[in-house]
Amino acid sequence: MGGRNLIVCIDGTANQFGDKNTNVIEIYNLIRKDTKDNQQTWYNSGIGTYARPQWWSSGYLKQVVVHTIDLAIAWNFDATIQAAYRWLADNYRDGDCIFLFGFSRGAFQVRTLSAMVEKVGLIYKGNEMQIPFAYELYVDSASDSEGVEPATSVGSKQKTSKAERFKRAFSRNVKIHFVGAWDTVSSIGFARGKQVLPGTTEGMTHVCYFRHALALDERRVKFLPEYAWGDSTLPRTDPDPSKESHRVHPHTLEVWFPGTHSDIGGGNEYNEEMDRSAPPLRWMVLEATAAGLRTKPFQRELHPSEQIKVQESLEGFWWNLFEILPFQRLTFVTHKGGQRLTWKPHRGAGRQIQPGQKIHSSFILGEPKTNYIPKAIPPGDNATFWEDLREDIENERGWLEVDIRHYARSLVNRVAAQNVSEVGRLRTIVKSRTGAQTVYDEVIHILEKRGQLASNAKCRLLQDAMMLLSEKSHGLRLAKLIHIRLLLVDLLSHDQKDYRDVAEAFIRQLTDHMGYGGVVGSVGLGSFLRARWC
Repeated sequence: MGGRNLIVCIDGTANQFGDKNTNVIEIYNLIRKDTKDNQQTWYNSGIGTYARPQWWSSGYLKQVVVHTIDLAIAWNFDATIQAAYRWLADNYRDGDCIFLFGFSRGAFQVRTLSAMVEKVGLIYKGNEMQIPFAYELYVDSASDSEGVEPATSVGSKQKTSKAERFKRAFSRNVKIHFVGAWDTVSSIGFARGKQVLPGTTEGMTHVCYFRHALALDERRVKFLPEYAWGDSTLPRTDPDPSKESHRVHPHTLEVWFPGTHSDIGGGNEYNEEMDRSAPPLRWMVLEATAAGLRTKPFQRELHPSEQIKVQESLEGFWWNLFEILPFQRLTFVTHKGGQRLTWKPHRGAGRQIQPGQKIHSSFILGEPKTNYIPKAIPPGDNATFWEDLREDIENERGWLEVDIRHYARSLVNRVAAQNVSEVGRLRTIVKSRTGAQTVYDEVIHILEKRGQLASNAKCRLLQDAMMLLSEKSHGLRLAKLIHIRLLLVDLLSHDQKDYRDVAEAFIRQLTDHMGYGGVVGSVGLGSFLRARWC
């Protein structure tokens, strides 16, 4: 990827910059924007937002009314998409990578934008007057129908659609690189019909990478999610995992997180400094940076109490009224012959987890005493699913989505802070060379940053590290012996022989002895280290 990154961010319903900033604003803040970073950005506040003047006027009151209606039926839905499309058209150059991020309806808008670019292409700069027509072509399913023969292929029987002919004449063929969505909601208007906008619920396979964070505890009927395939992550066919058609697209990943709609996308809590950095944001940043996005590092680590935050959203008269009204909605029943739509009242039912989706590791990293049980319904309505998942520390069933660095850092921090062993969970990570290196790096990071770490906790940390990594040390980038010796001076000179032995064993097994081999070999490591402190 030798070009630039063009980044579009569209916020959720009624969300804009302020005191309770969302993940969209937070990721926008993290994106590096200096000239040397070769990235350009575009942000739009959510549907139903408006600037508040210092005075009252008829124009202001009209704006309030219009935007209140817009919250309900999303009149300005397409205007935002066309504005973002124009910005991309004006700025795109060959070789650029396009990243799209959105929350709630903003997530559906960026999915729509990606599908529009796929269908009608990215119009050449200077043709902005054609953008409304391009959007009409995109929305109109009839524009996919084959029409006249191409003028350049006289005598050929091949025919092209109106959208294809427009794309060939006015646009560049551009593939969206990355789409990151927090809890996509598509309810534009008052009911979800059988058909939605083209390309938005057909697997998202037209983009290179699709990442979707979902809310385990959202229950409102007006906030039902739109998965990659609308009501599923896999194609809607007779479920048979052995069939090729049932494999998740390799670049599509949908992951569940503890929380309701605005816990996942942000906006529930005060976040003036844009540093809430909750698990759904951290995961999205990790995925996007792996795909080439350039961001600033997070400024703090999360405490176990911050891994799981749930603020109930199904409260108040209107939201509860909606639950007993007959809105047309998806059933999320995906087996062959199942009814896809229903008018039955929703009654605050939990969301339904589908095959192919994942549960983020923050679910098992939270405070163990919370007894948190998500409201989402597991596959097959398995009553022991959540309990089994907590016990599946080696992820043998494959349901967990693990951010290796975040997961390793959280577990290593727990060992250091609480003096408890996490060998079982860490063993899952060190199975791969990358995971083993990550755990080692995090152990060294803790030793460097925690100068006042209690001796017993430090000893436990070293013991766990040796148990996990000693047999893998030949493939690791090890820290220099001289550096680790300085970090372990308290243990090496401790009154208790057990502590001294653990420190010496760690240095012997998991440090780089380059330059000390002859000395260590001739007098023994313990004698060498003790001699150096006299």
